[in-house]
Amino acid sequence: MSIAAVAAVYVATLCLLEKRGFWVVDNANKFLQVQAIIGGGYREYSLPWPGAKLDPQFQFNPLPSPFSAVRNGKLYSIFPPFFAAASTLPYRAFGVWGLYVLPAVCGVVMLAGLARLAGLLGFGPPARHAAVLVAGLCTPVWFYSVTFWEHVPAVCLCVWAVCGYVRFLRGGSLRHLIAGSAAAAFGVYFRDELYLFCLVLLAAALLYARGRRTKAALAALGAMAVSIVPLWLFQWQALGSPFGFHLGTHALGAGGLLEHLAARPMAAYMLFAAAGSSVGLSVVLAAPFLAGFLINPRLPRRAHGVVVPLACLAAVASAALALKGYYTPGSPIEWMLLSNSLFTGAPVLILAFLGLKRPPQAGGTGWLSKWVWGLALGYAVVYALATPGRPTTGVHWGNRFLLVLYPLLGLLAGANLLEALGSFKQLARRPVAAVALVVLVSLAAQANSIRLLAKKKQVSFRLNEAIRKRPEGAVISRVWWAPQEMFSCFYTKSMFFAPTPEDYGVLLGRLSLAGYRRHLFVDGPFAQPRPRSVARLPDDGLGAYSLEFLVGEVPPPASPNGGAVRRQE
Repeated sequence: MSIAAVAAVYVATLCLLEKRGFWVVDNANKFLQVQAIIGGGYREYSLPWPGAKLDPQFQFNPLPSPFSAVRNGKLYSIFPPFFAAASTLPYRAFGVWGLYVLPAVCGVVMLAGLARLAGLLGFGPPARHAAVLVAGLCTPVWFYSVTFWEHVPAVCLCVWAVCGYVRFLRGGSLRHLIAGSAAAAFGVYFRDELYLFCLVLLAAALLYARGRRTKAALAALGAMAVSIVPLWLFQWQALGSPFGFHLGTHALGAGGLLEHLAARPMAAYMLFAAAGSSVGLSVVLAAPFLAGFLINPRLPRRAHGVVVPLACLAAVASAALALKGYYTPGSPIEWMLLSNSLFTGAPVLILAFLGLKRPPQAGGTGWLSKWVWGLALGYAVVYALATPGRPTTGVHWGNRFLLVLYPLLGLLAGANLLEALGSFKQLARRPVAAVALVVLVSLAAQANSIRLLAKKKQVSFRLNEAIRKRPEGAVISRVWWAPQEMFSCFYTKSMFFAPTPEDYGVLLGRLSLAGYRRHLFVDGPFAQPRPRSVARLPDDGLGAYSLEFLVGEVPPPASPNGGAVRRQE
């Protein structure tokens, strides 16, 4: 019932959202991949940019670094192509609706895996339902299940991988270990940082395995290798690089060791603490979550009845302060850049670390819950140590880089939620109200994310409607994200990114030699419309995506014999 309820919410959300617009340029970039793969007959994975005829050196690349790579005179998206290739099938079957099939279906399948995992941990049906509802509706899993992004398919495979590993830990069956290892490796097809998850998952299992560690390690590594080799072959054939461009750019292409170490404090802050413009206040707000995550205390009944309500109120206060920026004057997008750490949008996760202390039971499965917590903590620490500093920021709801932690911690939070309610004497009103409040605030936070998603997708759709109506064949912008956001015309118009006046002048010269008479200049808006302005596109208060269209003349080329030069629009 709980899985069906969450699935119904996801379907209803998709029905209400504009499907023809995207959240960020990453999504638009992947859609360009989808179109290119279909157009290339699944044999060509480069992006056929029309502007390459005028700019064969890609000086005015409309997908500026780090969003593209140029190899052998061809333009490629920086992102691994597997998700886009897989998305072509539902896209061809269902049109634009098909872009959301993989995220939404995998979101539901992931929740089914979470319910299965809850059963393996010994949780009863009420706790399983609570885990599904908490993870599916009170964390950013909701947001990413209705967004054209590869995060949820990757997390889905990781959750089922954990199921296989828990079954191995319970019974010692190598069959389940191999299946779990294969699922974890398949997650790398979608997100290359999950190489780290594979290693942490295996290490966590070996620490708890009863004997036969060498055999288990060889079986798991063998399964991972066999599963990952087809990806390497695919990317080698499609891109000429077995590991793709994304991993090489963000990890293998990072700076030296000292530079990496110097970036660790800021990376950890952005991942786990960022909650607004004040670093000090953010750390204070994150302290209860971080302390619980690190210690994971088991509380005696009396202390539990006091600590849980207080911790829930602290989490609510933390979330309220972090979320207020979305409802105050200023840009909600700029606020998101400052406040999208792991816990800010999901205060209910405080319950994941507030379990009730119980006497050990022979043959019990309580130690497996501790193992799941250790797995989540281990992956969080390893990722924080390994990730380059730059990719920890971005316009994303919650912490998409650690998205796999939301269902795992949501599982523990759901179980502890019911345990807390059952432990309060006669369901005392104040403690119950505190727990209910943290759940409601978490749900409201996700609803806020869907509100922002709906607004941005409408802005994206209107921009593409506007650019499709323009007759100009050449489009120039000094706004780095604009050419990707105008995805509907990327393959029908020559789009260029010219960030400086000097670049603009050089580009006009090339357009002139090619016979163009006019071009469309896409810029951020001024306070007042400019003389050649033909359209102003506000972003509905998001404070980051407003644009202005201006028509510009292309100067005629100098003719050595004074003859006329043929011109085009």
